[in-house]
Amino acid sequence: MSSYLTARTTVLCIAFVMAFSLQLRASDSPSKAEFEALQARVEKLEATLAYLQLGIESEASNQLAPETKKSLLDNVLTVIHKREDNINYPWMDSQLWTNLKPGLSTEAVISLLGQPTLNEPSLHKRIDTVFTYKGKQVSTGDKITGVVRFYRDKITDIEPPKI
Repeated sequence: MSSYLTARTTVLCIAFVMAFSLQLRASDSPSKAEFEALQARVEKLEATLAYLQLGIESEASNQLAPETKKSLLDNVLTVIHKREDNINYPWMDSQLWTNLKPGLSTEAVISLLGQPTLNEPSLHKRIDTVFTYKGKQVSTGDKITGVVRFYRDKITDIEPPKI
């Protein structure tokens, strides 16, 4: 990760140098104030990159148990995968499924879990609608499925995903 930040810092520095050289060609005599302003911007960007690097490292090390700590890159990837799971599949949070109780309406389920992947009618006489939540967990690659069944717009059966 630090090589990525170093490369990014280098690219930003090159961009500023190019911008500065274009400005030199245009005016042939940059002022000292312009030079100092560009130098201050470069220093500010480098400080921001260093801060971001520290934030990623500390977040990655804080979110993992000591026995799972490997390298910084592995930790960062794990954190990114967890974030991606939360963004793409918020319903994969097992805590949300514990809030589901028989008798809740379809609107309440959608507000808790989000839109289902599949919303199908049922041929069973005691089930009107079946909400199926399907997705592939980014961090492990496992396919995850959760099912909520409704009768007359109220939950009758819940199959939480095995996360």
